[in-house]
Amino acid sequence: MGCFRKSVAIVLLIVSIPVALLLVFKANSAPAVHAVMPETTTFTNASQLANYLELGYFDNDFGPISITEATLDDGTSQAVYLVTLRGWEPNKFFNNNGWTSCMLAGNNRRSTYFRRIKTVISENIPAGASLVIAGHSLGGMVAEQLIGDNDLKENYKILYTVTYGSPIVAYKTEKEGILSMLGDGFDPVIGLSMDTKYQYYSPISHQTAGIQDGVSAHMDSYLDASVWGNYDAVGQKGGTVTLTVNPDTRTYYEARTWS
Repeated sequence: MGCFRKSVAIVLLIVSIPVALLLVFKANSAPAVHAVMPETTTFTNASQLANYLELGYFDNDFGPISITEATLDDGTSQAVYLVTLRGWEPNKFFNNNGWTSCMLAGNNRRSTYFRRIKTVISENIPAGASLVIAGHSLGGMVAEQLIGDNDLKENYKILYTVTYGSPIVAYKTEKEGILSMLGDGFDPVIGLSMDTKYQYYSPISHQTAGIQDGVSAHMDSYLDASVWGNYDAVGQKGGTVTLTVNPDTRTYYEARTWS
């Protein structure tokens, strides 16, 4: 019995070392995120929404999905739910918004992250409600799939969707609402999908913060009002749509493998 226990202890030690190294690597592989809470709760431009979206990135206290009650004004004032979707977070273990979901979304396939977001929306937003969706990177790719999903289109009014640093995902059905895609010229991620490679034109609006490091451009450009301040709160260049959020109602949701 003593030899058996010793053997088990040795095996556990051998297994624990690479796992610990992997966790350390993942914990230190997350780039810095410089998002700040906008000074106003009424967003008039796309950079304010990007800052709100990216709050909590790589922080284990915040899930990658959030829902906030808000008021949209696009000529008519109406109550909406703002759904924000973060992208890949390498420092979070067992998360659905990982490499596998990135590869599936990039090849226009449904992922566990896609299914988790649908579940969160259906369980926490009443049927018939109006939605505004904002996604960064992988979150934006999945958002492109969600607005073409028949279940969501039947149960909700999807008004606007804005993506930041996300490549094109054509999906299989007509997308509901107005989609605005924003991409920094030095952001390498915006070209990482099969649909992007086969498009004859790009619907992505290109601006640049002049950040030539690809990772930094991907994470920081969209936070900059000097670059994206001329795009309204739902990503339309020269638009006038505003979005007033109630941060007290914001709820974050995990996207664990078992969730």
